[in-house]
Amino acid sequence: MTYKKLDTEYWWLIFIVIAAIIRLVITGDRDIIAMNSPHDEFWYIHTAYNWIWGGQYDQMAIVHLPIYSMWLDFLRLFGIPARLAIDVGWLISAGYLAFATNRLTNMGWTGALVFTFLAFHPYTISLFDRALAETLLTVISAAIIGAGIELWNCREACSTFRRRLALVVYIVGFAIAFHTRKEGIVLIAPLLVLACWSLFERRYFWSNKNRQRVTLPLLIYPLLATLVLGFLISGGNYLKYGVMVRHDLAAKGYQRAIGALNSIDVGRTPKHFTITDEVLSQAYEASTTFMELKPAMDGRAGKMWKSISSRETGVLKSIGNGWFYWALRDAAAQAGWHRNAQMANSKYMAVADELEKAFLSGKLKGRSFHVSSFLDPDYGKWLSDLPNSFLNILQLVVLPKLQYLEFPKENAGDSQFSEYVTITGRRGGIGPFLNKTQVSAWSILPEGSLVGFKGEEAKWVRLSGKQRPDVKGAYGFVVTSMSKLAPLELRYLTPDGRRGHISLNDLNTGSVSFFSGDRKVAIGVDNLITNLDTNFKRKRADQWWVALCKVYEYLGYILSVLILCSAFLIIYRRKSLTANSVVIIVLFSAILARVSLFSIVDASSFSALQVRYILPVISVFACLGVLGFAFLFCSPGKIK
Repeated sequence: MTYKKLDTEYWWLIFIVIAAIIRLVITGDRDIIAMNSPHDEFWYIHTAYNWIWGGQYDQMAIVHLPIYSMWLDFLRLFGIPARLAIDVGWLISAGYLAFATNRLTNMGWTGALVFTFLAFHPYTISLFDRALAETLLTVISAAIIGAGIELWNCREACSTFRRRLALVVYIVGFAIAFHTRKEGIVLIAPLLVLACWSLFERRYFWSNKNRQRVTLPLLIYPLLATLVLGFLISGGNYLKYGVMVRHDLAAKGYQRAIGALNSIDVGRTPKHFTITDEVLSQAYEASTTFMELKPAMDGRAGKMWKSISSRETGVLKSIGNGWFYWALRDAAAQAGWHRNAQMANSKYMAVADELEKAFLSGKLKGRSFHVSSFLDPDYGKWLSDLPNSFLNILQLVVLPKLQYLEFPKENAGDSQFSEYVTITGRRGGIGPFLNKTQVSAWSILPEGSLVGFKGEEAKWVRLSGKQRPDVKGAYGFVVTSMSKLAPLELRYLTPDGRRGHISLNDLNTGSVSFFSGDRKVAIGVDNLITNLDTNFKRKRADQWWVALCKVYEYLGYILSVLILCSAFLIIYRRKSLTANSVVIIVLFSAILARVSLFSIVDASSFSALQVRYILPVISVFACLGVLGFAFLFCSPGKIK
């Protein structure tokens, strides 16, 4: 089969334009949903509402990086709706990546495949409804990959417009991506792989001719830009709040305090629990400064976080790792530590000093080694779970199943909603399309067990009180869901951590069924309601979720096979690595780094099985699969 030169073949460009128009039509009726999530979406909205550094300092003022809020303020200046802007930005970035892929392979169909896969991916249609920094990071990531490939494509042309554009997008984009989320360090992995290759091919990369064309732009300049942007963010925080940090969770005092608390050894604790009540008790005795937080931790703030944590974990007496960081800051705020940033940092520093002194004196038993302040140092507890966590996180990348999509119900308060409207420029009505699902039933479960729909853990009900008179040992319950997408499963969680689930399709009014899990648990259904709430208008994409996810599951399998086969061939031909094979290795390292990081988080700290965390590597996966196909089945002469 022969291919025409790209400069005379523009069918792929026409195809991309048509696909982009269809994508905008499908999602043109969607808006950013308003969530009461002070530690996630609403933080970015509120920070943008205050023009980044316009608000007063408290325990939440600078807990995240402000890049996404800056993006929202930029859109606000020009009156551009945030949901429309993220869609257009995504299509532009995906189109740029498609163009770069075309130029790398000299085959128009490769770019067309990349763009189509990315444009209609169900994750982007669903998650772009959320005011999350990961959405902007996803857009920037696609642009960075395209710009990096373009820099390689243009390595022989030093002054072309394409090269200058790629240089700006790559360097600026890398710096912005690094500082959009706290886990920006994973972006260093592809650069390290590229740096290793440059050492093997140092005659080419480090020659006087190619140093300015290839090596410095790809390896050195993005790191310098990252340092500059990090300094600017830290400088803004210093001028406003007096602390030279990018965000409060990176402050030295806070990190040392968390690290010291994590190091208190009280023996084996439950999974995802490091700083238990027993740890806190010992910390209170060893640190007079930390003792100041005891009233708040034992009071309303601590009880609230224990309740939230228990809904997710089933452990009632302590606060899980994913929530303790916020609980600690709330307690410190109640104790008056967060009157200003300097005072907060000095208090946390004092806690660390006192606990470390107790370790040295033998008053406290400590763990001798820990990698990170935010990682459970009892490695024996969670390392065995790491392979399973890795496979689960990787599955999120490969197989976008329907149950992975998030359709939360709007729950912002009136004042919060007003800020959402101001910042995001909402175009549609207030309410989303909702389904009503209600299960009235009984089950033979231990008292204190939680029952509810998957994905709506905050609304799970606790079984307690009188047992059913007609069924010995059974507790009655009613769970209700009002959501965009009707729930698929009913789940339970017992106080001792046992779990089970049953598909709603297996439930029938007046019949008895059984949960699947550690052991069979009976459930009897008194009434089952699955009614459509017609007060709200169905969005255009809602009817396509099932079919779209099924198609992308098959595509995920196909791309995975292509990636694995190309990787095997690269290993087999390791003595003659081509430029294309190294591009594949670099892209593969980007996925591996992100999946590995959140696998560690999932195994050690809290459940990281959330689409938002892997969304930024979807473009990497698409490009990697298409390049793998070209690498396997196309003649070498077609690949640069």
